Amino acid sequence: MDSSKKHSLDEIQDPIVTVINEALKKYPHLEKIIPQCTPRSKLHFDQFKGEIPKSRKHEISESKIYEVLLGSGESKQFSCQLSFLESLLTKYPEYCTKSFGQQLVGAFFSHYLEIEIYDNLRECGYDPLIDPDIIPNLKNSTKADFKINQSGHDIFIEVVSPRLPLDEELMFEEKPKMRFFEDSERNDTFNKIYKEYSHHFKPFEPRYNSPTLIILDKTYSMGLSEVLGSLDLSRIYSEYEFPDYFIGILDRTRYNKDLIYKVLKRPRPTRFYLNPGYVDHHTLIPELFRRFIHFTAISG
Repeated sequence: MDSSKKHSLDEIQDPIVTVINEALKKYPHLEKIIPQCTPRSKLHFDQFKGEIPKSRKHEISESKIYEVLLGSGESKQFSCQLSFLESLLTKYPEYCTKSFGQQLVGAFFSHYLEIEIYDNLRECGYDPLIDPDIIPNLKNSTKADFKINQSGHDIFIEVVSPRLPLDEELMFEEKPKMRFFEDSERNDTFNKIYKEYSHHFKPFEPRYNSPTLIILDKTYSMGLSEVLGSLDLSRIYSEYEFPDYFIGILDRTRYNKDLIYKVLKRPRPTRFYLNPGYVDHHTLIPELFRRFIHFTAISG
């Protein structure tokens, strides 16, 4: 994620606080759900828990919403994302909550992606349930990101936005060796997808066997969004074992960061990688494609 200004994770100065809070006033719904910036606020969320060298924090830690507000005066990407977010908060009051505001404060891009996908699902005619328990009424049940209903079947959806491991983030260069990073992207992405399945769903088998879909989006992932070339996700099924209720992986094509403000409101081309072991695709898959008219291909 680019910013027109670079700052450390340390406390910020009063003039910067003023700029941020003045920018926040332009977005009344957003202003309702996030606290005003103070000198004790942070501009970045350290996803690696303090392991990043201080000299690299602005490069590989994720922006909190305060940095996005700070950069919105000079960055077309940031200003357009904030405007689009404001429109979605107006459109979906279920997201215009202090709880979601705190998530945006914690790590902007990860949670911005959540409401964007929610909007995609609604535009496709679904009525998604947010953060559903995968086993209702079970105290220790994990939650998926969304649940939709199609043809009388509940479909659980988990959103995955992978990023490179820390050691590879630190190695990333302006002109990396493509072969190395293509391999890194493949290995890390496959591992991340399988970990999400293993964490959320696998522990509750065989009681849990509902149709399950993973949406993969690398748009806001540092490092990975810079790697050129496409990743053949169909190969994951020969390397990892998924259950027969796992429908597949829906890979949303990432934005070109320089054009992001031009395409925010457009459906994105999406490739779907069907799990060859999925047992009920004749019932659900055709309807999935009728709803998601912006799908461009099916693989597997």
